[in-house]
Amino acid sequence: MQLRAYQSRAVDYALDHLAGRKRCVIQLPTGTGKSLVLLHIAAQSLRQRKRVYLVAPTEEALSQFHRLTLLLGIRALLDIGARTAPPLAPFVITTYATAWRRFRSWVKPESLVLLDECHHVNYTAPVNLEILGAFPQAIGASATPWSRGCLDFFDGNRHVYRLSESIAAGHNAPYRIEP
Repeated sequence: MQLRAYQSRAVDYALDHLAGRKRCVIQLPTGTGKSLVLLHIAAQSLRQRKRVYLVAPTEEALSQFHRLTLLLGIRALLDIGARTAPPLAPFVITTYATAWRRFRSWVKPESLVLLDECHHVNYTAPVNLEILGAFPQAIGASATPWSRGCLDFFDGNRHVYRLSESIAAGHNAPYRIEP
């Protein structure tokens, strides 16, 4: 799957921040391929021998990521419920709920955590902050990293592709707000 130009810019932004050992958020409107962007970041990180731990908010999102990995030819193991990924797995996809119980086994010096819907990492979710703060490197993706806690966690580093840009480029439909 070929990335669109705005997706490539988002991947490059994230990889530049990873090279500098910095955290960042990729902010893209709903439906513009945040999952695909995260998986391209994962693929590049795996080529550099990093371990990747991708956290999704729901089992449905986890399934979407897993289907995309198959399309992209990336081998990922699921870690959810009774299904536990082996401790040396290079790429694991899990949910926030499972990560709450098992994250310690995935934190290694070369580990990267990728967070889908990263706005769930904020001051009102201290467990998410604790878990994800344990990883040496983190990239988040969200349509709305609205909370100060989320942006603080990512050191204020944010790549933004605005909804207005996406509509102008034809990637999202125009909308109208009515009473």
